[in-house]
Amino acid sequence: MNTVKRALYFVGLLFCAEPLSGAGNEGWSAEAPQRVRIAYASRSSSAMPLYMALQKGYFKAEGLEVEIIQMNPRLGATAVVNGDVSFATPFTSTFRGILQGFPMKLVFIHIKKGPYYVMVRPEIKDVQQLKGKKLGVATIKGTDQLVAEEMLQAKGFNPNQLQAVAIGDGPVRMQALVSGAVDAISVAPPHDLMLLKMGYPALAGPPEVGLPSAGMLTSDRLIKENPLLVKRTLKALLRSHHYIFGESTRDDSNLDQMAAPADRYRRALL
Repeated sequence: MNTVKRALYFVGLLFCAEPLSGAGNEGWSAEAPQRVRIAYASRSSSAMPLYMALQKGYFKAEGLEVEIIQMNPRLGATAVVNGDVSFATPFTSTFRGILQGFPMKLVFIHIKKGPYYVMVRPEIKDVQQLKGKKLGVATIKGTDQLVAEEMLQAKGFNPNQLQAVAIGDGPVRMQALVSGAVDAISVAPPHDLMLLKMGYPALAGPPEVGLPSAGMLTSDRLIKENPLLVKRTLKALLRSHHYIFGESTRDDSNLDQMAAPADRYRRALL
């Protein structure tokens, strides 16, 4: 299965009515599975590695029983520190918690730059027509908004002339654009392709360099008390990334080496 087919298959997984059980083609760990809860923000490509690791059984192979929870990005840092979830994936909102003093660490990056597109209503042909218009985003000053503002600024538009409106999940942002509640939205695949087919153009696409949009952020406490759980989680996600890009994951020793940052964090905290 090539990368494009895998991406299309993933889109189907995201919009299933029932959550995935994690059944796959890997065996159970000999130990009792450890429960892990991972918070993610939106049904988009940023969640692809998590769902693929569930579907292919990579978490189970590491002895993990993983639950994926959709959560408002602004709640992620608090949920991690309180122990309500083990990891949160939204980068900007959760990393902002670290800058504010939350005892957390970034241990993994899923997407190194925001894959966002500024999609607009059909009557808007130029960025300057966005003056005074409403831009639908997931959360105020989240990654999608910051990336959209950078892209528009690069095209000579002052983003301060836009009114950002917090709407939430990608499909909800799509509906807001179609209904006319907003004039533009910042959205990641596959929603940009769906809108293009409906006649809604893209004024800007992903930048060459930008903010990471998704990663794995966890608490200092978890890194110190259970570094093996962190390492196993990262190893499963690395296997997922390798699978998505059609690369071999048979060299487990290499994956162990790539997941080593969790051990370094643990030593730094001791």
